[in-house]
Amino acid sequence: MEKLSISEKALPFIDALRKLIRTGAMASPSLESSCLLDMEIVKQHSRPGDSTSKRAPIFIAALRHVAQSRLEGKDSEVACMLFGFDAYAGMPIRDRYRAVAKLYNPYWTWENFRKEPLTRHLLAVYLALEREAELHTPLPTMQGRPNQAQTGLVGQDWVMEDFDGTYVFPSRQGEPLESMQVRRLRAISNDITVWRHYAYVRDRGTGSIPELSLFGHGSVRIIDTHLDSDTGMRTFITEVTFPKPIKYGETVEFTLIKRVNGNLDKFIREEGWDWFGLISLLSPAKHAKISLRFPPGKQPRQAWRYEDIVSGLVRPGSPSSDTKLQIDPSGYVSCAWNNLSAGYSYGISIDW
Repeated sequence: MEKLSISEKALPFIDALRKLIRTGAMASPSLESSCLLDMEIVKQHSRPGDSTSKRAPIFIAALRHVAQSRLEGKDSEVACMLFGFDAYAGMPIRDRYRAVAKLYNPYWTWENFRKEPLTRHLLAVYLALEREAELHTPLPTMQGRPNQAQTGLVGQDWVMEDFDGTYVFPSRQGEPLESMQVRRLRAISNDITVWRHYAYVRDRGTGSIPELSLFGHGSVRIIDTHLDSDTGMRTFITEVTFPKPIKYGETVEFTLIKRVNGNLDKFIREEGWDWFGLISLLSPAKHAKISLRFPPGKQPRQAWRYEDIVSGLVRPGSPSSDTKLQIDPSGYVSCAWNNLSAGYSYGISIDW
């Protein structure tokens, strides 16, 4: 086997990536002091003078992006395992090590993987992060003064760069349908103080307004809502208010936790069709991911992805060999898209 050649420049970054493995990227106590926060991709998405606590989430977002969208095959899956993303978040380290080794060879242990195979993988991750900086295209410089904020809506004041939505189904009566939605937005107007979003709860047996929690700077509330008695669809407007105005070209990232209360048989059905995803995007997006987690023994018959649908409110066809998704034994299924187009809908459909 050809000897692995690593440049002097790359060595400290590969060693720093290696240190993230034991705890996973999100839980690393040493990330704020790591050279990884000096990578070009982090500098492109942060401002001069930003503290390491502000740059750490930017690096994690970049690492997650290259793991899911730039690496391929085993490299993509291994990166999610090693750095504790998606279904591997919170998984004990021994279980992650064992899963990585078995992915490469059913007879391997972690000792087989942790030397050259691991180093080769970390080199691939490092190179993907370096290339991501070269691929990054900043927003065009505006001529004259930037536009002033209008309504706070995506498509008018914001561009959505990234979306990661996970929907967790209840396992027993009284539990809500819970979603965790991570958004990264870039300002295309100046001095924006709010982000507003139209959302829908369709035919899921709820007359109440969803409960909201915000992880990030600012506050969240629902400012308007309407229930259509004919369709059973509730429309509501979510508003996040930031502690200080956001300038043109700056990015913000926050997580919304939504809990929808209703009868269990409206969430976990005997039969019928449902969908979860992004409806008629108001601006292009670089990346989006939708994940569903079902309780044990209560999985739908099938799941499939849809994309480039004119309206997410119209049933997006039937599953095919190209669109069908595999629900794993734990009840988890997910799908990701790159370069999403404005005006179209993306998501996952299920048949109970």
